[in-house]
Amino acid sequence: MFQQLKNIINCCIKPNNENALSSIEQEIIENQVKSTNDYINNNSKSSISFNKSLKEEKKRLNSKISNNSNKSDITFSNQLVKQNIETKRSLDTLIISTHEIELDGEIFFNKCLIIDRIGLKKLGRKNQNGKTIFGICNNENYINSGIDFNLNISRNKLKNINNNENNIPLFSIEYNKIEEHYILRLLNFDIKIYLFIDYNFLIENNTTNNYMIGKVPITISSPKNENDNIFTVLVKGKKYEFNKIKDCPITIGRTNAKINIKNNSISKLHAIIDYQFDNQVISIKDNDSTNGTYFNIDEKSPFVYLLSDLTFKILDNKFSVHVIYN
Repeated sequence: MFQQLKNIINCCIKPNNENALSSIEQEIIENQVKSTNDYINNNSKSSISFNKSLKEEKKRLNSKISNNSNKSDITFSNQLVKQNIETKRSLDTLIISTHEIELDGEIFFNKCLIIDRIGLKKLGRKNQNGKTIFGICNNENYINSGIDFNLNISRNKLKNINNNENNIPLFSIEYNKIEEHYILRLLNFDIKIYLFIDYNFLIENNTTNNYMIGKVPITISSPKNENDNIFTVLVKGKKYEFNKIKDCPITIGRTNAKINIKNNSISKLHAIIDYQFDNQVISIKDNDSTNGTYFNIDEKSPFVYLLSDLTFKILDNKFSVHVIYN
């Protein structure tokens, strides 16, 4: 379509007859041609880049390399997700609907679980609505309890939970047919689930979310929009205010950092908050700390897009999510 548009415009710029265009008209059309060329070039580069990254991801998954090799940026911005989806759909050779989710960890009794668009595999397939519910159930026949998988978690470790309840759903993994992505969704706000962020975790503008630096909770309020430069970090009741352009990167650690936190769970240089110019948002990343940096999945942000291999923590139990392309 763009090539046809270029041909039509070029024909108008260089007519075969004597009805030449005025200099102003010609300048306008030339600008349209430039805009069209820029769009085509940018779209082509985006497609090539995405196709290359997809091949690398497939190769990485096939070679069974540790999920730490996947450093994909994650964001809760629906707009960015939709842009990625449109880019994927523009590639005729890409079939997004074939990918699956693999889960492993002690909370799954060290089993390897596979989830596809219908739900959890190899368990009778009672529910085929694309949603798999994980929780704790007293009934041994938990498949008929509304919980699809009974987690290896002791009820005694669950605080603020009514132990008289037979079924306690904790989280679900759902397939969104419209966006063609899997989502991990929190179902019980009394139980905290954390996302380990050892990559540049993008923080959407105009949001306030909670994080764990080691064992210390912090709250980050991002800039209101792309034109706003100010963001704040709340630690133990103390509020820090920064300018994303002038002050970043912001180091968080036990000593000699811009934000010093006196706690045994904090490493000397624990985490870094930085500004990502390409995305025009701030980000946070763990700096290979001993006790990790985590995003708190809660009622403010009750779900996470499973766009790449990720590690989660519920209580003291870690589990991994791997994205598998067939």
